[in-house]
Amino acid sequence: MLESFVIPELKSRRKLKRTIFQQDGTPPHVCNFVKDLLTSNFNSRVISIGFENERPANSPDLNTVSVIIIRTALELTLSHLKKFLKFQNM
Repeated sequence: MLESFVIPELKSRRKLKRTIFQQDGTPPHVCNFVKDLLTSNFNSRVISIGFENERPANSPDLNTVSVIIIRTALELTLSHLKKFLKFQNM
């Protein structure tokens, strides 16, 4: 998709050099082939795991409640997490 559509489309619109590319950092998205492709076309304008501008992924498919629950769960110890999950399933 990147190689066959996105990059050619950006080039044809003369926007490639001004575009910042951000991806979620899923392992298949940061394999060497993809990293080389992105680096050769976007240089340092890539925001992803394994690049100069590494940022944590933000999933747009998570709603606010999911994010709050996940953040809260990560702050809890394992024993608290188990109690929390048992309480939620009641």
